[in-house]
Amino acid sequence: MPFVARATRLLEVPARVAFDHLADHDGWPKWMPASFRPVGKSLGRLAVGQTFHAKILGSPLASKCMLSVVRSPEEITWCGGAKGILWAEHRFLFVPKGERSVEVSSVE
Repeated sequence: MPFVARATRLLEVPARVAFDHLADHDGWPKWMPASFRPVGKSLGRLAVGQTFHAKILGSPLASKCMLSVVRSPEEITWCGGAKGILWAEHRFLFVPKGERSVEVSSVE
């Protein structure tokens, strides 16, 4: 059964700063929540077509995710999971709200 989950947060930084922070895969272990932990080799800066693995919601198995959109400073999207069980497309959208703030939406 498909569903959409969305969360939005206003950050007091320019859109490019927020985008660059998420696009830096090397930095993820420092700040990603415990419910989404990257595992395996680091990718450096994210690019379309790259794949990465992450442990999601305490699962003992890592899910494979593939980047489908990396458009600075507007969007980062990946899809992945276990087809037939839990498969998702996850989008991060960066909408400037003036020169010094950005609305970041996480949509899955």
